[in-house]
Amino acid sequence: MTYLAGAIALVGLLLVFRRQVMTFFHHFSTRWALTDAGRRAIEKQPDEIHLVRRDSHTWKNEQTLRGQVEPLLALGFENIGTFAIDNLTAVIVRFLLREEESLYAVVYEHEKARVWLNLISLYQDGNSVTFTTSRDRGLEKDSKHPIVYAPSASPAELYRVALAKRPQKPFKEMSAEVIVPEFEKAYAERMRWRKKRGFSPEEVARVAKTRAVAVPEQFTSRKIQFLGDQDGPPERALKDSLARLFPGHSQVLRAYLARIKQGDSPAHEVALCLVSSGGHDTALVQTISGLFRSLFKEGARLDVIFLREDQEVMLQKVCAPFFTRPTN
Repeated sequence: MTYLAGAIALVGLLLVFRRQVMTFFHHFSTRWALTDAGRRAIEKQPDEIHLVRRDSHTWKNEQTLRGQVEPLLALGFENIGTFAIDNLTAVIVRFLLREEESLYAVVYEHEKARVWLNLISLYQDGNSVTFTTSRDRGLEKDSKHPIVYAPSASPAELYRVALAKRPQKPFKEMSAEVIVPEFEKAYAERMRWRKKRGFSPEEVARVAKTRAVAVPEQFTSRKIQFLGDQDGPPERALKDSLARLFPGHSQVLRAYLARIKQGDSPAHEVALCLVSSGGHDTALVQTISGLFRSLFKEGARLDVIFLREDQEVMLQKVCAPFFTRPTN
């Protein structure tokens, strides 16, 4: 939960970049400008937060939420509840607890930064460790509160990593009654640390670089010609990883990895083509982005297409799906 302060500050920094995207490389090329961007990103963040129970909340990414929560319940986590944050209205959190292992989960939904999962253990010496499906954007870490990033991990995989890699020293006992006050306390402590040190120019530059890396792109309206299946050792590794990811996203019915042409361009590109019962899903695309980056070098590109029915008919003539959801 100490991760939240950094995540909120990071979102603020990314929004500064979004507002400045057309002039970024001109205005952010000096240390002063980089420092100023960091200052503006963090100065409006609240020093403290207070949680309010919202068990009847309707999640914007309900399918993605279930894909995070249901595996944890199957692993024996207890549902603690859903909470809004009074002065961070863009954020909703849901807590789950594995009390006997001193491990608890926080599922976050942010209107700008999708759904992500943290697994956290607290220690009696005041330290903590966080395992997260969010992506490392290059912010400096506090050595007392390390963060382990696993953006392509399923909840079950993240759980196994947490048990295997967390430091083995006296844990702080956790219960349903103390999670909320501990969360609020940790946010205040970590935000004080972040505001005191600010963002260095190097941190701001690293965050900017992550926005410049090629990522999966989404298409809905451009004319697309399907050429055939994209296959090879790297592609098979990607397909295998995606095939493990999609069972946790019940809206994904079929998936293809295809070579395509767009519009009048002579260039061939690679696209992940999805048939989804829920249509376009930004949160899912961002999850795929994290997985893709973990497998391919910087600058590699993968497009994501949510297929219409007529597009799938055309695609099936030249390409078979590598993932098909079983029918009951």
